[in-house]
Amino acid sequence: MTIRSVQRRHKENRYSRQAIAADAIALTHFVFANIALILGETTELLAAIDIQHGGIRFIYDYLDAPVYRLLQGFVGDVRADGIYMLIAVELVIIASSILYGFISYLILRLIAAVFP
Repeated sequence: MTIRSVQRRHKENRYSRQAIAADAIALTHFVFANIALILGETTELLAAIDIQHGGIRFIYDYLDAPVYRLLQGFVGDVRADGIYMLIAVELVIIASSILYGFISYLILRLIAAVFP
């Protein structure tokens, strides 16, 4: 194995700056949404939104409203079984993170193409 073959192999595994930034945006959204969900469900921080399920209402109404509207037929109402509610809100958070990461990747690729 020569140094050039190692360098060539290393270059093939590099990710673009746009992909790394988009992944960072998606991961940040995922972490922030889960923190908001946990804090809203276990504390009284989001009780003004909904007295019982402030974290879930915050995710559905404010943070991930577009994706929730798309998945509303599948997800259903918030007032359901406890484990079903958590699975449904995690589904919305995951779908939103993927969507936001993809949209940010497309925007960053467009900016990179326009301003090389």
